[in-house]
This record gives sequence, structure tokens and C-alpha cells, in this order.
Amino acid sequence: MDIHEQEIIRKFKSGDESGLRFLFDLYYSPLCVFAYKYFDSYEKAEDVVQEAFITLWEKNRMINFTGSIKSYLFSIVRNNSIKQHITLQ
Repeated sequence: MDIHEQEIIRKFKSGDESGLRFLFDLYYSPLCVFAYKYFDSYEKAEDVVQEAFITLWEKNRMINFTGSIKSYLFSIVRNNSIKQHITLQ
């Protein structure tokens, strides 16, 4: 984990919303493109990504980051996309 991610994690743990904003600005579009692979509309993909950020923020103090935040976000989006895709069928 690099120093930049450590700073973001520190902000998260302290409840500083700027850490969340930075992650949102950095990863929102790539996560939407990733989630779109599971759905027939970009809006559904956006919903899943937004839910991932909400989940991340709500559980920010309980999460013990040991790896990359980017990987963690992509994992949340992948898992939620699969769950929602199965539910929609």
C-alpha cells in the first residue's frame, strides 16, 4: 500500500469526507464501465457503483484495509453486480 492510499485510509477512518470524494472522482467512471458488463443499461451499473460508495462510507470505520482500496471497490462492485444480475433474471 502506498503513502497516498494510507492518507486516504487515514481520512476515511477519521470520517473526513474528502477521502471519499477523492475516491469517487478517481474511480467512479472506471467502476461504472466495469459494472456495465453485467447489465443491459448504464443506469443500473451506476446504481451499483453508487451503492458501493455508500457501503464503503457506512462501513469505513469497521473496515481494516490490508490491500488496495481500488481492488476493494472493484470487488464490492463485482459482487453486488453479480447479486443484482442474478436477482433481475
